[in-house]
Amino acid sequence: MLDLPIDSDKNVLLTAIYDHSGVSGGIIGLFKKQSKILNMPWTKKDYPPSMKNLPDKVRDKAVEIANALLEEKHMDEGTAIATAISRAKNWAAEHGNKVDNPEKSKITDIKKHGQDRIVIPYNKQWAIKIEGKQKVEKTFHTKKEAIAQARQKAKEVNGSLTIQLQTGRVEKRISYNPHNKAPKE
Repeated sequence: MLDLPIDSDKNVLLTAIYDHSGVSGGIIGLFKKQSKILNMPWTKKDYPPSMKNLPDKVRDKAVEIANALLEEKHMDEGTAIATAISRAKNWAAEHGNKVDNPEKSKITDIKKHGQDRIVIPYNKQWAIKIEGKQKVEKTFHTKKEAIAQARQKAKEVNGSLTIQLQTGRVEKRISYNPHNKAPKE
């Protein structure tokens, strides 16, 4: 049996099964199958184009995170890249590093990274959690109260608001960054 890659973008292999009996000695079957080929990891010099305007430290961290997401979480590349850039910017902001390269890119994101608010179900109540933090900021008896407070805080920092259902799934995302509106779900 021999596996031959035929479509590297979709990780499809063509598997050839040979007859080794000596009579015909040829291919007796061809099958297409999904392979478990992992995408080649990015490096400090070979990275996705969407990372080109990031400062070097932030880009290096984004590459590291994106590679880990691809390997551990088996995410598609687009999701891994976007997630990695966001997490790397948060990491940079928490460590006092520049988040953007003003000389290389037009900055439209005026929010303070790490200030997004999330309304979550919490111990039979509702709570506001700040993006990237373990502890909740404040708890409320009703979801309506939690949303009102989280909306106000998100607007103050030009951040975004994510509202979860009782099950924990995302119900709605709202961006209050005037230059970068997220799609409302």
